[in-house]
Amino acid sequence: MADFSRHAHQVAGDGEIWVDIALAKAPAIGGTVFTPAGATATGATLVVCGHNDWAQMHRPGRFQMANTRAPGALADDRGNFRLPARTGAKTVVVGHSEGFMTVPFADMSSNTLIRLRPWGRIEGVAQLAGRSMINEPIHLAGKPDPSTRISISFSPTTDANGRFVFDTVPPGTWKVQREINRPEDTQRTRVRMLQFSHGVWADVRSGETVTVVLGGTGHAVTGKAMASTSISPDVWTENAAALTQTDPPSEYRAMFKPDGSFRIEDVPSGEYTLKINLTQPASPSDGNRPNFKPFASLEKPVIVSADADVDLGLLELHLAN
Repeated sequence: MADFSRHAHQVAGDGEIWVDIALAKAPAIGGTVFTPAGATATGATLVVCGHNDWAQMHRPGRFQMANTRAPGALADDRGNFRLPARTGAKTVVVGHSEGFMTVPFADMSSNTLIRLRPWGRIEGVAQLAGRSMINEPIHLAGKPDPSTRISISFSPTTDANGRFVFDTVPPGTWKVQREINRPEDTQRTRVRMLQFSHGVWADVRSGETVTVVLGGTGHAVTGKAMASTSISPDVWTENAAALTQTDPPSEYRAMFKPDGSFRIEDVPSGEYTLKINLTQPASPSDGNRPNFKPFASLEKPVIVSADADVDLGLLELHLAN
């Protein structure tokens, strides 16, 4: 047997080496989208998601890429579509006014037939301290699930009776919650950290409606926070006090008044942790990367009985280092 060990790492340097590699055009990815009833789904939106991408429903029944706002592909009047080739593609998310579907990218071909499933639906009512919440924004947050990777960015508001509806909800587990710090002056642009309260988890199935109630039961928890240094009213009113528990997972919040007082309504009986984490309001100079600098904090166990409201009195915060 010949011994090639002495020449295994030798490379000739007295000439060029040309390598011809034949490239083949990637096959086209496309097909037709149909509604749950079997009609062509004209105008259906399709988004190709990689491992770290999210498909965002920016308005009912329509998706776009969350990080780039790109609409993806749009089905024509015959329901036909073409998708661009993409490295690392995992899932194709499809939305239409009549239905929804996710398809593994590995199952896509040049003639993929996609029949959508009916949307799920969530309806409900928001109440607080014995009254209906009127014109309050309601949000959906999905349970973390890497297999779907879908977010919903639109939020309906409650009507004169506190009622709200999400008509196009993908099947899955969703948290329905009320936004509590919407600015009164909606024309004023400012960066803020959204605050939510009285969230309820809803398991949504295709073609079915889930009914939820936000608030309406429980007692009020009040208190007044203070610190060894003066805290301006604009810091107080940009922050919230929160009561949290892990079993079942729940959060009840209220925004501070300018003097540091708070009142969290409709808290069911149970054992909670009061969490206060004051941050400085974001500065316009922060640009697209707001810096909510920690200012003062407090954690305290709280028991809410089934019989009466709870007054926590004065609460001294610990200043951040």
